Amino acid sequence: MGIIFSIALLILLSVDIYTFFGIKQILTSITKSKLILKALPFLYFSISLITLFAGGAAIYAIYALSPELEEKIYFYGTMIAVFYLPKFVFGLFCIIEDVIYLVRRNQKYWSLHRVKILGLFLAIAFMINILYARNNTTYDYQVSEVELEFKNLPESFDGIRIVQLADWHIGGFYNNHDKVAEVVNITNKLKPDMILHSGDFINYYPEELEQFRIELEKLNAPLGQYACLGNHDDGRYVHGSDTMAIRKTNEKLDSIMLTLNINMMHDEGQYVSNGNDSLYIAAIDYDKFRRNVKNRVEDNKNLIDKYDFTILLFHDPSYWDEIVLENGSPDLTLSGHTHGMQVGINLFGFRISPSYLKYEHSFGIFDEGGMYLSVSRGVGQTIIPVRIGMPPEIVVLTLKKI
Repeated sequence: MGIIFSIALLILLSVDIYTFFGIKQILTSITKSKLILKALPFLYFSISLITLFAGGAAIYAIYALSPELEEKIYFYGTMIAVFYLPKFVFGLFCIIEDVIYLVRRNQKYWSLHRVKILGLFLAIAFMINILYARNNTTYDYQVSEVELEFKNLPESFDGIRIVQLADWHIGGFYNNHDKVAEVVNITNKLKPDMILHSGDFINYYPEELEQFRIELEKLNAPLGQYACLGNHDDGRYVHGSDTMAIRKTNEKLDSIMLTLNINMMHDEGQYVSNGNDSLYIAAIDYDKFRRNVKNRVEDNKNLIDKYDFTILLFHDPSYWDEIVLENGSPDLTLSGHTHGMQVGINLFGFRISPSYLKYEHSFGIFDEGGMYLSVSRGVGQTIIPVRIGMPPEIVVLTLKKI
């Protein structure tokens, strides 16, 4: 962890220094005021140091084993988003201009700093957009309704409505009880027959659920609620490789979830009956290592293929086609994890997000020979509490027999 932190700090400091000289070049070309030029380093690096301190405080809050500090994580995360993400935008334009200068060696062109000025305006616009999104897009819950057709769907489940909720990161709501209540109210108004949670219910501590018990207890689905384990759910980000602490976290989480009428499943499955028919809900725990995921899926292959119609809860969609489908044939897999990177464009069928650089199945519905994967953008957010052009999502899946 120390190495990762040191690398991140080095990157941020490098961006700070590089963008500082870019801003200084712009100011030098448009003003001769010695007061402004002398004040610039103090103002710029004071804000940077405060923001870096906030980032360090956020990391401390995570590893201090104190749920009470979690609200601070999101406050510090907002500071980092507001002051550093725009610097990356501006830094990109600085690189472009400097490369143009190195290629052309045109001192007159370079002295005008047109590209850097454009980058500065875009960075400022991005900063304003972050501030706007923090209080608007971040909690602009979207309902995505999809109808899926299956030949082998049991008769009694024809027309069943499933609401998929992913990536609550419930600790990130801290005192916003009204926002959690809004998700619950929207979900209940959709009249789901079943609610399936595809991982990351918490951020770091099972106790996060307790402060929202009143709201979460109101979730209602006649055929029940089922969940799988996400990467944030077992406490690894707090406890590292302490297997005893992780086991206790799992037990605590399972116990609380059960009191909320949510069945957290670990590499297991359960029949769900409706009328004269049944279908099978299976869940496989998250694992960050590809070899472990492969072993986990192979060891539980009978879960995926155990019944005529199977719904699989599997948090990370990265392994769907290369591991899950190679070892079984779940009719429907529900995942989350990606958040759509919490930034992007998703309008009129046009979808673009940085998450596509990492995830082949970033968000939405995917079809592979009649087997479907639903990847939800999630209802919460993590670390940086902002969604830009990638609003939270409540997915409604209506299953139809053909």
